[in-house]
Amino acid sequence: MNLSPQQIQLLQFIQYNSAELDKELRDEVLDNPMLEILQDTPENQEPQEYDRTDEENNDTLTSEETGELMDRILQDDEETAEDYQLTQSQDTDLSGFPTLAESVDFRKNLQQQIHLLDIDTSQKSLCEYIINSLDDDGYLRMSNDDLLDNLAFYHNLFIAESELQDAVETIQSLDPPGIGARDLQECLLLQLESKHAKTECIQAAFEIVKSHLQDLAQKSYVKIQHQLHLSETELKCAIQLIQKLNPKPVGLNSTAQTKSQQIIPEFVIERIDSDKLNISLATQQVQLKLNKEKVEELDKQKSIKRAGKSQKAALQYLQSKFDSAKWLMEMIQQRENNMLDVMKSIVLFQKKFFLTGDRNDLKPMVLKDIADLTGLNASTISRVTSSKYALTDFGVISLKSLFQQAMSKSDGKQVTNQEIMARLKELVDAENKLEPLSDLQIAVELEKSGYPIARRTVAKYREILKIENAQNRKQNF
Repeated sequence: MNLSPQQIQLLQFIQYNSAELDKELRDEVLDNPMLEILQDTPENQEPQEYDRTDEENNDTLTSEETGELMDRILQDDEETAEDYQLTQSQDTDLSGFPTLAESVDFRKNLQQQIHLLDIDTSQKSLCEYIINSLDDDGYLRMSNDDLLDNLAFYHNLFIAESELQDAVETIQSLDPPGIGARDLQECLLLQLESKHAKTECIQAAFEIVKSHLQDLAQKSYVKIQHQLHLSETELKCAIQLIQKLNPKPVGLNSTAQTKSQQIIPEFVIERIDSDKLNISLATQQVQLKLNKEKVEELDKQKSIKRAGKSQKAALQYLQSKFDSAKWLMEMIQQRENNMLDVMKSIVLFQKKFFLTGDRNDLKPMVLKDIADLTGLNASTISRVTSSKYALTDFGVISLKSLFQQAMSKSDGKQVTNQEIMARLKELVDAENKLEPLSDLQIAVELEKSGYPIARRTVAKYREILKIENAQNRKQNF
């Protein structure tokens, strides 16, 4: 089905979060003289600070650790550090909301690059899934096993690891260099590999990062020089080259411009009484209206009986801007209607959870469930819920976290991963601390309870629950 430019723009507007929509509307006002801002967001509003409740834990190098390690590498060379300063970002007061350092549309930019590649549709879809799994510094923190588990568990897709690895390598071949790296070392290596000229300096830098990154961080220059058989000039050149690399593919000083983006809830869900919930939009974007003077000018141009060439051109221009402005305001209203319809349907589907705040009360829910309730297609539901948050009585939640693929117990009952994790925690709490259960033993016990899952899935759930492995749980008394 071919979509009109207006329909494509509507889908884009639906996917925008509040901050992105606000910027887009302000840009439209600058571009269209028929539009003006009626009412800006009140400056005296002081929203409370909210925390994300669905951050994933990972054991790989964090953004902060990355910055610290590179700081240690760079701290001795002030001249080069002036060209590339690595400092922790300063806290900025943004109306009390936490901020995320995100590149401007870096995921959209990657998706556009993917669609220019000569790869099949299924591989493009897999690449887009990986792009959406990148963190805000451009790192892929999830292991292949975790990605495969998520694809199977949440999307019922079973992909060969070789196919997944091909997709990861495709992402890592995109711009900016270093994107999709698993850790700092891989990030730096990808940037060096992207340099077309393979000079001795680049080769030396590659070997240092590959085999002596910790030595470099500890300033063990003599050790590096001796083991890699480098001259003093070659070592200095390699170190200066490494200093110019970016530890955050889409972070500080990357080729993509960055901005500080607020985590602002799109919806407010309030419990009115024991069985009733109120749902409303949480944010008020800029309000638009038609420019009265320009509308009058358009009417005046229409009233001219014998218009000359320039007058006809002016009329055509004003009419096109008028039509565009009217469509934009209708589109904003349609976006609000769609968002509220989707949120109301999600709350209806997950009513028990929104009343209790207990994630064990979440029911298995996929995009099609909400599509059936709203009459919208699944892709629209995905756009409405992507990067959107809701403020509830028990904190800010990601709408994406509410969607969970159902798993079938041995008795045929449909359950969510939350129920399985609750059972896992019960097993660990009740275990013999002198001989704690291994992940394999937990998997066996879960299967006895009707939850057939793999050992690596047990390990993943254990990490989410912040439960240590059996060796670290063991008590010697």
